[in-house]
Amino acid sequence: MGLHLAADEILNKNRVLWAGEHMPHPQRFSQLFSHVPLTESSRFHAMSFGVKFERTMNEILLACHSLPGLSLIVLDDWCSKQGHIENDRIEQISNLAKKMPSGIGLLCISKGGIQMMDARNDEFDVRAKNKMIEIGFSTAVLKKSPDGLKRIFEHEGNVIHLDIKDEGYNLIGLK
Repeated sequence: MGLHLAADEILNKNRVLWAGEHMPHPQRFSQLFSHVPLTESSRFHAMSFGVKFERTMNEILLACHSLPGLSLIVLDDWCSKQGHIENDRIEQISNLAKKMPSGIGLLCISKGGIQMMDARNDEFDVRAKNKMIEIGFSTAVLKKSPDGLKRIFEHEGNVIHLDIKDEGYNLIGLK
């Protein structure tokens, strides 16, 4: 979803800053950016999380003020892959969001957790949901459909069914 949104922003003449522990998957990146002209894709900027997450947040904040036309920051796998999200990470994300110029979106991507009480129903527990809402974020879930061939995006009571294509997601239904 993050790469799909990034490609859309770039096609709209904006810049995107992608930060993560790892760079996006090369094959999926190529697929999603295949329709983006090479000269346009130069507006995709990537950086890796350093040893100190707080330092990376400061570097991102500097980029917010130095990259003209920056409209989206994607923090991919910004927290541990399982368990509770560390409070200092949430605080650092909150500080970044407060200090960023208006008009720049911040998308924080993390792995979801299947609820321990009833893992059989495949319901996802949004990790640190209450804390994230408390600091001003909304939360969403992107999950596989029961047949495994499509994706379901849930955000604030809206359910969107998506078909996966090489060039990104294709809307197939809204509930």
